[in-house]
Amino acid sequence: GVDKLSTKHAIELAGPLTISFLTYATKLNEQVKEARSAGHEIMAHVPMEPFNKTLNPGPNFLRVDDPDEEIRKNIKLALTKVPESVGINNHMGSRFTSNIRGVSLIMEELSLRGLLFLDSRTSEKTVIPKLARKYHVPYVTRNVFLDHEPSLEFILAQLEVLEKLAKKQGYAVAIGHPRATTISALSQWLPVIAEKGLNLVPISVIMAKRIGIPRNLIKLSAK
Repeated sequence: GVDKLSTKHAIELAGPLTISFLTYATKLNEQVKEARSAGHEIMAHVPMEPFNKTLNPGPNFLRVDDPDEEIRKNIKLALTKVPESVGINNHMGSRFTSNIRGVSLIMEELSLRGLLFLDSRTSEKTVIPKLARKYHVPYVTRNVFLDHEPSLEFILAQLEVLEKLAKKQGYAVAIGHPRATTISALSQWLPVIAEKGLNLVPISVIMAKRIGIPRNLIKLSAK
């Protein structure tokens, strides 16, 4: 959502994709409307504190050392920024998603709203699965990062990894960025996945099937 042209190119891809918008992007109402009109699902990409202090997650990021009131305020702010979100996933956040107190505050807010959490898994120490279960929040973990190496060849190879994993476990979740090479790789891959015996579905469908609840129990908008 920050780079409007790249976002436009992502929205133009064959879907349904789940497009996660950074909560500090501008013109989010317009961009979300375009994405929804194109058949995509929406998530809020919430900035959270990383272990690497030289990285800046962006405005109003969730910080471990902030008091509960500040963390709650920023969670609620994030949830109001991106309309029609089915849930959130973390932008950076290796430190925050490893912190029990901070993640508990997120889960309390998501539970109240019937929203899900997609764990980007930026840390092996993540406590998302444990606390999502405690607070009865639907969650799923990212399986494959498509483009941490941004070459076209690498991304296409990662898509092959994704295919194999989906066939093995029945589903697979990939995360990518709206880079030119990622858009190019997906524009080649998406039209042929049906020929490979695979179905493209939004995150809420995977979530519902994984935990065995009706999809309509996962709310389609943040309040």
